Amino acid sequence: MRRMVEMRQHIIKVLLGALIAVVGCNGGFAAGGQDSSNLIHGSPDVYRAFLTNSSIVTGRITSVRPIETLMGKRGSQSSQGMVTVSITNRLRGDVSSPEITISYIVNAPNSKYPPFGWSRVPPVEGMNVLLFLTGPTPHWEAVEILDLQRDEDKAWVPVIRKMLSLEADAARGEKAPLFQALGGDDRVIRSLACELLLTRVCANDNEGRMKVLQQLVSVAGDTHRKLTDRTWAVSNIAHSVITGSRPNDPADQAAIASLALVLTYPETELRSEAVQTLDSLFFGIGTTKFSLHVTPAVREQALRQLQKDGESNIYFASQARQLVPLFRTRE
Repeated sequence: MRRMVEMRQHIIKVLLGALIAVVGCNGGFAAGGQDSSNLIHGSPDVYRAFLTNSSIVTGRITSVRPIETLMGKRGSQSSQGMVTVSITNRLRGDVSSPEITISYIVNAPNSKYPPFGWSRVPPVEGMNVLLFLTGPTPHWEAVEILDLQRDEDKAWVPVIRKMLSLEADAARGEKAPLFQALGGDDRVIRSLACELLLTRVCANDNEGRMKVLQQLVSVAGDTHRKLTDRTWAVSNIAHSVITGSRPNDPADQAAIASLALVLTYPETELRSEAVQTLDSLFFGIGTTKFSLHVTPAVREQALRQLQKDGESNIYFASQARQLVPLFRTRE
């Protein structure tokens, strides 16, 4: 049983790690929109857990029943068992029973990886928790846990409520609150707004996608913004706006032109994202046929920067060299 539980939790962790790369929003956020650096100290990864469409509940742990304890290297211990939670509030999903019993694993500390799940907040009777739950009823698995007696975890509650509010706005097709959140300073809320606009509300609305793109381009080019915010914007232009679903899609073409503009920026981090995406779009195996429509000024400036990058020791030099002929070709 222990091996099966460990395998399920490992699969959940891997899927959560892969999910954020698909949606293009740089995951691993701390409450209040701080950068993902807090994760190295074991901060909860609420954003990724939220995107799994998990049920969200709060409750109080009424019972912890250890089943097995394993001794590791240098006396470290890992334990697994069952925990019963009395539900006090249902924020999302279909958890209808007044209490649930779920498995837990508390792994021994590992200096190479931050703790997550129950390893970050070992269950204790009387603990007030917020749970992100996946799986068919009643076989729930907790993909993330917040200890509501910790200030850091408790600070997530208003953020989660705002995230749920935006999700409800998206379900009603209300764009205004989402565009307002997209222009805000809170990175978590801004990322969710971007995700909801591009994958739900404006998925088949080119005008809406173009409006999202305009806001992302504004952030990417704003030198007064933090570099992490600008990188976030470029990443979303590259991985969220561009879909390749239709030939010569206007939003796709506009996003490609925006990435060409990013090639002219002095920041290596921003150019790296643009170079690798353009290389994949134009030279990747099995990619949709795209066209490059940029002004002569942008074309010339991007070409010069690509030639410089292609001669340097930066890790995307080979992709930069491959793009040079593309920018030499006149429309």
